Amino acid sequence: MVNNKIAIVCLLRYYDTFSGYTEIISRNHSIIKYIGTDIPILIFNEGTISPQCEEYISKSTPELKISFIDIKKDWNFKYPYASMCRFFSYHIWNYCKDYEYIMRIDTDCEIIESQNIFCNLYDNNVYYNTVFWPWGENHEMTNSTLPKFIESITDVDKNIFYNKFPYTNVYLSKVNFWLDYNINNILKKICLSDFQLTNRWGDLPILGSMLNIFAKDDIGTLQIKYKHKSHNCIVDCINQQLIFSDNTKLVC
Repeated sequence: MVNNKIAIVCLLRYYDTFSGYTEIISRNHSIIKYIGTDIPILIFNEGTISPQCEEYISKSTPELKISFIDIKKDWNFKYPYASMCRFFSYHIWNYCKDYEYIMRIDTDCEIIESQNIFCNLYDNNVYYNTVFWPWGENHEMTNSTLPKFIESITDVDKNIFYNKFPYTNVYLSKVNFWLDYNINNILKKICLSDFQLTNRWGDLPILGSMLNIFAKDDIGTLQIKYKHKSHNCIVDCINQQLIFSDNTKLVC
């Protein structure tokens, strides 16, 4: 029953050689080992990945049910990073409207431990996060513009919602929460604004602000541990800590 309600998702960029897809293949192998092979794998891309590369990725883990989804109609090639954030903040929920939950596992994340991650799906939580960044968002332009914008369209004091946010490179969330008319309309105003592109508003503070406003008490803990290769650290959600390459630990 769970398998028909959940999809595992990521956004994959284009590489001009097969070797560029080493990370996602490593990620996919970790999904097989720690989650299984029954859940559909949706790999979104901006329409630049060749059929040969898709075949290469699929054949590397034939056990997985992989689908490649072209999102170029919702992509701005002038602002690739901001487009990625826009996609994960707004567009993805409509693409995944036929699923009850999605689990995002970014291509630079490799699972190394998990414990019954789907066992509490039918409680009241709408989002299962990894770990809270103690310092919140660190992009200066975002911090000077995004909270004011959200405040102006929600009439909620920014001090209430703009503080700590859950990690977004790995999470499990209920799709209908984000498709709720009120929440989705706010997301649309934020994410389809030109300010989102030019000020590079990220999905972490956008989604985190919405959770802080509408679901602060409905966030569960995802029992998972993984390598986040881009930040050169291990995110240990089970023990709520970040472990850096020099073995220092940050407990949250």
